[in-house]
Amino acid sequence: MKCSRNRRVLSLYTIDFFAVILMDTRSATTDLKWDQLSLRGDTDGVSCSLRLVTTAKAWTEESWRGLDEKSNERAYVACSFHVANPGNWLFTPLIPKESANILYINILYNTRSCEQYHDPKSCKETSPVSVLTKDTTAEISQATLSVTLKPPTKYVRFGFEENGVCVSLLTITLHFSTYTHIII
Repeated sequence: MKCSRNRRVLSLYTIDFFAVILMDTRSATTDLKWDQLSLRGDTDGVSCSLRLVTTAKAWTEESWRGLDEKSNERAYVACSFHVANPGNWLFTPLIPKESANILYINILYNTRSCEQYHDPKSCKETSPVSVLTKDTTAEISQATLSVTLKPPTKYVRFGFEENGVCVSLLTITLHFSTYTHIII
């Protein structure tokens, strides 16, 4: 009679996930001074010819009391409902992506209802977010987007367009998730 033994090896893993913060406007101690670009139509609403406006700053940088009600945080505000066909862009600086393959951007913002304004030239209640150097973008929630990056990508830049919406960008956080694992 032959006896056989089954030997099983049980490996235990511990995996720790953590977020690497690439940008967080809540930690800014000085002005952000992000780049702006204004493409505006004529204010009469008749002509649709666009002209580059480099001197006008449609986005205003200001401080607001943070959600913790203790800290002052930097924010950008824009509201061009009085202009027909506004196109005011705000751009983050170029941000090194480090070792990230997927980036997550969290945006705390608010908009104003068009009902508050009498006879607006332009009024919308949504605002687009654009990504420079991207492969795919997926909405995680109303305030979080994930961006999958192509392998040669070294930097990313986000653009926010105010196109007739009154919007406040209160906090913007950009991060990626990484993990470590330990075999026990």
